[in-house]
Amino acid sequence: MKHQKTQRENTFKTAQLKNPGVDRATSRCISNKKLQNIDQISLSDAVENDIKHERLDVDALVIEPANIDVQRLSGFVNVPQNKEALHPARYFEGLYLSKITGKGLSIRDVIDNLDISDEHFYDFLNEKVSVDISFAKQLELVTGMPFDFWLRIQSKFDDSNKVHSIK
Repeated sequence: MKHQKTQRENTFKTAQLKNPGVDRATSRCISNKKLQNIDQISLSDAVENDIKHERLDVDALVIEPANIDVQRLSGFVNVPQNKEALHPARYFEGLYLSKITGKGLSIRDVIDNLDISDEHFYDFLNEKVSVDISFAKQLELVTGMPFDFWLRIQSKFDDSNKVHSIK
């Protein structure tokens, strides 16, 4: 019989914020309303209201417009072809590590929550470790970001390095 890991409490999610702002659901509702309003703007409105800006073509920002909702909800990462992608460790530092350590948790707590060795953690931060499926799932448990997000940015990083190493 396999041993099942228990999910550790995510202290980042349970810590009290001094200025919590709006919750995720409210933020998404506001964003969805803004996207709907952008679609309703027409050039005739711009002429009537003396607006000089052209209408923003939201569909042009996404490769497959039919999937915009799916991509937006899954936290898609789209890196332009001429720029190098960042290693997942940079996202981990920016989206999670700096905030959680600012709330008083130590690096030791983060390593324990990830259930990895010190060496693996520091190799990850130094971009010596790639994110695989098991590590992505550990990152998901700790950060709350979906595991496919971590796999996708690792793939983008790998692809970017291949392209830029050829040039």
